[in-house]
Amino acid sequence: MSQIEKPADNPFDSPLRIYQMRLILVEFADTHPLGHMSGRPRTPAQQASSDAAKAHILRTMTAAQINEAYEARAAQLREVVEKDKKRNEEIDKEIEILKKQHEMEKRVFEKMREASGKGKKAATAEADSAEG
Repeated sequence: MSQIEKPADNPFDSPLRIYQMRLILVEFADTHPLGHMSGRPRTPAQQASSDAAKAHILRTMTAAQINEAYEARAAQLREVVEKDKKRNEEIDKEIEILKKQHEMEKRVFEKMREASGKGKKAATAEADSAEG
C-alpha cells in the first residue's frame, strides 16, 4: 500500500502542489483527500460539525434533492464568476483608456516643455540681438 503525499507537507509556493489554494471554493473543500480546504486535517470540532451537517442533509433530503441543491448552488457560483469576469474586463478596458490618456498627457507635456524652452531661447536671442 503506497502512502499518498500530503499537500500540507509542501509549502504553498511549491511547484509540487497540484492546485492553487485560492481557486478552491469552500463548497468543494470536502473533495480533498484530507477533507479540508488547506489540505490539513480537520480539528475534531470541525469534523464533528461537518459530520452533523452531512448527517442532517442525508436524513432530510433524497439523492435527487441533493443533486438539485448542488446544481442550484453551482449555477449561483457560475453566475458570480461570470459577473466577476465581466467586471474585470470592464476594469481592464478602463485601465487601457487611462494608460492611453496618460501617454497622451505625457506627450503634450513634453511638447509644452519643448515649446517653452524654444520660446525662452528665442526671447533671449532677440534680447541679445537688440542689445548688440
